[in-house]
Amino acid sequence: MSEFTLPPIFMRAAKPRRNYDVAWPFILNGYLNATDAAILVWMPPDQIPEADRLPIWSDPGRKLPDLAATVKGLGPLSGEFFPLQDVTRFRGPCEECGGSGSVNCRHEPCVNCVGMGWAWPENDAIRLGPVILALNYVDLLWTHGIREFSPANPPNSGYPRAVFFTHETEGWSGILMTV
Repeated sequence: MSEFTLPPIFMRAAKPRRNYDVAWPFILNGYLNATDAAILVWMPPDQIPEADRLPIWSDPGRKLPDLAATVKGLGPLSGEFFPLQDVTRFRGPCEECGGSGSVNCRHEPCVNCVGMGWAWPENDAIRLGPVILALNYVDLLWTHGIREFSPANPPNSGYPRAVFFTHETEGWSGILMTV
């Protein structure tokens, strides 16, 4: 799928899961989606020249994620926007490989840090405005140009379970579950 001109976050957000076949971005309900169950990004497929070659959710043996119900259940946007932060200062050298990114003389990538040489601390979350978000996802959003978010207004006025964000230039949006 590397020949597609998708915004890079779509490949970073797609991860294989037991319950859902979401290892690649897919088209569902008229939108191109990518998810790993904690983050979901979407955009209209007409912005992607190769959209007709993208997989359409059609595997009857796999459970179909009900994305619309999930988003609706989170509640409407609060209308307030909060700044995202660059969280790279929280990174530290990977304890598994000592920061080298490889684990042996054959230079195989470290499984813990995926060859990057750095890792997030054990308590890997940060409070931003009214929510607590995982550092790795804050970093993912920051790296892909997101600078603000709006918490969902939960139906029972409790703690927001997700935040919404939009990349105006590239035309994609998404939600990220809170910690």
